[in-house]
Amino acid sequence: MKKAILLCALVGLVFAPGLSAQPASLTYGEDYTVSPEIHSVTMIKVAPNRIDHYLAGIERSWVRAMEIGREMGLNKGHVIYVSELPSSGDFNVVLLVMFENAAQREKLNDPQVAAAFDRKVEETMSEQESFEVTEGYTQIRDIVGEYMMREVKLK
Repeated sequence: MKKAILLCALVGLVFAPGLSAQPASLTYGEDYTVSPEIHSVTMIKVAPNRIDHYLAGIERSWVRAMEIGREMGLNKGHVIYVSELPSSGDFNVVLLVMFENAAQREKLNDPQVAAAFDRKVEETMSEQESFEVTEGYTQIRDIVGEYMMREVKLK
């Protein structure tokens, strides 16, 4: 019993210095800053054999809306990423919308701006066409995460 206690104490002494030596934390402003630009990132799991179908649909809906938003000054741009390994992981498509800052992102909360945006989007696609494009989405895709992110810049 004494040997077991002595062994535990010895092991504790060997590993104790490593446990207390945590890396120092960084200080905002001194060691890093965050960009004013905000990215809305949506991760989507699309059935691997349906990615082309999904992309064709969002080209006619989401992409058009993002381009209208950019023209109206409501976003800075958008990007679509598709995984090279569509069957692996929790998601295989990423939709990213870039905003210059929080103020630009908040513009759509103004009811008049939102109404003008909706009218412009509706001008490019009829309600029937919108329904046809998006109707099958629930069978081929799941939205698995949505995040608002800022770039961290280490000094």
